[in-house]
Amino acid sequence: MKGKNKVSAIFATLLLIIGTLVVIQFPVPIYANPEDVEVKVGSATPATYIFPNQTIGDTVTMPIMVRNLTNPGIQVVSWQANVDFTAKILNCTTIMNGTFLAGKYNSTTHTYKWNTSISFDTPDNVNGHITNIKGNITTVGGSVALNGSSVLAYLVFTVKSFGSAAVSITSIYMQDNLANPIDVTTVDGSFGMAMLVSLPSVSWTYPADGNIGDTVTMDLIINASTDTTWGGVTFWQADFSFNSSILQCNSVTEGTYLSSVDGTVFKNGTVGSGTITSVNCTLTTGSANGSGVLAHLNFKVLDFGTTAVSITSIAVTVGDPHSGLVSTVNGSFTMGLKVSLPSTSWTYNAGNIGDPVTIDMEITAPSLASWKGGITSWKANFSYDPEILDITSVTEGTFLSKAGATTFINGTADHVNGTITNVSCSLNDPTKNATGTGAAEVMASLTFNVTGAGSTKITITGLTLIGTSGIIPVTTADGYFELGAKMELVPSMYNLNGVNIGDKFQMNITITTAELSAWQAGLKFDATTVNVINITLGRGFWNTSTTDVFPDYVINTTTTLPDGITPYIDNTAGTVQPFGETQLGNVSAPETGPDGKVLATIWFNVTGYVPTVIQLTGAKAFGSEIPLTLKYAIVMKMGDVDSNGVVNILDVGTVCAVYALPLTPEEKAAAYPLCDVDSSGTVNILDVGTVCSIYALGG
Repeated sequence: MKGKNKVSAIFATLLLIIGTLVVIQFPVPIYANPEDVEVKVGSATPATYIFPNQTIGDTVTMPIMVRNLTNPGIQVVSWQANVDFTAKILNCTTIMNGTFLAGKYNSTTHTYKWNTSISFDTPDNVNGHITNIKGNITTVGGSVALNGSSVLAYLVFTVKSFGSAAVSITSIYMQDNLANPIDVTTVDGSFGMAMLVSLPSVSWTYPADGNIGDTVTMDLIINASTDTTWGGVTFWQADFSFNSSILQCNSVTEGTYLSSVDGTVFKNGTVGSGTITSVNCTLTTGSANGSGVLAHLNFKVLDFGTTAVSITSIAVTVGDPHSGLVSTVNGSFTMGLKVSLPSTSWTYNAGNIGDPVTIDMEITAPSLASWKGGITSWKANFSYDPEILDITSVTEGTFLSKAGATTFINGTADHVNGTITNVSCSLNDPTKNATGTGAAEVMASLTFNVTGAGSTKITITGLTLIGTSGIIPVTTADGYFELGAKMELVPSMYNLNGVNIGDKFQMNITITTAELSAWQAGLKFDATTVNVINITLGRGFWNTSTTDVFPDYVINTTTTLPDGITPYIDNTAGTVQPFGETQLGNVSAPETGPDGKVLATIWFNVTGYVPTVIQLTGAKAFGSEIPLTLKYAIVMKMGDVDSNGVVNILDVGTVCAVYALPLTPEEKAAAYPLCDVDSSGTVNILDVGTVCSIYALGG
């Protein structure tokens, strides 16, 4: 009995030892928790394709990704999956290998640690199946730690039609290096190919674009591919919303998108307070491709303001049939007012430095008969160039005060930076409001002192109009002021009657300006009539010394220009490159001078009798840069406007025809300078009389 027990004890001990060895040599399989390992179909880039940025036939690539891997003790060697997809939307063309099984990338050798392979059955693009997608490490002994995130494979599709597609992992199997399965959770993916349906954004400014009570039509537009393989649209339905205090829907009518294909059944929906619901259209046979108008939404404008005109829902059926995916762009409508500052242009001596100039801020608003609202207050800021202007006062206009007592604040002036801030006006009685007359009315007057020659914008910033219904949209037109100069050739006409070839004459370049620190000018002429033989600088503007500049104006140049320069005169092309002068020393402090100063004298030689206009080119004047009015000169036999060498009835007829044109006298002279017979800068009845007199004397 004792021997039998001894044998049993030995046998039990052997079993324990063998069991321990088995445990040591053959560990129990390790399974990752489902929350640790996730295989997901990732999104394409972008996740939704929108026509026309993307279209039918484009390629879609979606990764199968391993994510949230937190157990580096598991070594992965292979995986296998099946995938389903929506075959009406996508067509699988291939599957590309990912980088997860390849292991760590070596940036020096540009290789991965392991060799891998991927295989798959031929995709079923009729039913939307991809089976036996397999990924393996082909390097003997290779394995990858289950840690981090990476890509198992890339699914490559082409887009077949508009709509939403599901891309689902129907089964997944991952195996470790001991042939043990790894628990995995899956996350399906999706893709969309959307056609675009939009409403426009319309902005009206009274009175240029429309008025209260006018109608505005907004078209519902569809944009889709012209490729007929995707099936085409057979039906659509939509709902809309808008602000009923600004717009009132008059009607919804059918567009031509479906009706251009065949007969349709169109329902114009139900109009509510700020809504239009259940607008739809069915095509009886066939389908529509491409782009076009689905419907016309017609509204009456009720008030000033801005409203979104939104597509709140839309459904489209594609011909095979399935639901087509739609991306929408909402529209908007704005009815606003315009507030403007005028432009004022002075040519010296119409005004001068030190003179005052008043710029009125004006508004044009409708009358009470057409507008049931009104304006109760406004606030604005202004800016300008303090080198040209300096604000001296801001005073109230009559627009609001005609409706009752007001509180006007003339703002804060910054004379250094050229700003006026927080100018405002409001009606004291909150029950009152100001409407317009349909014509421009003054809101405020800005009076400046002119401090320099040049030009500046006078800009309205931060303008807010408050009406009885809230903030009123407003567009602004900035003002402009300039104190300019006039540069001209004197005399403005040289008569070739009685002149011989080879005779010489001179013209002066003169300037009329309030100040000047530098100038430049060039010439253009007909070389068959005149040649330039000499240029002398007038040096008559400044009492201080100057530096002559040729051929281009350069501040503080050290290059001098002796009188009689000829190298920059081209008597073949009929040009003189720009030349000029700059004041030495303090060019930032221009000197003030009288009008009509001679800048330069040009000597000409007569080479023919064909009329020519001598033009100033590249002309500039500087204090700051000063706007210039240029005046040309004419060399011709007076009245010979058709350049045939005599003054005859044809010349009379030409001048009369130009005089009769529906243009201003100045516009006629600019367009037809040879008809400006007396070189006055205009074509008027005096030119007609002059050419008639010359003709009567025998031409």
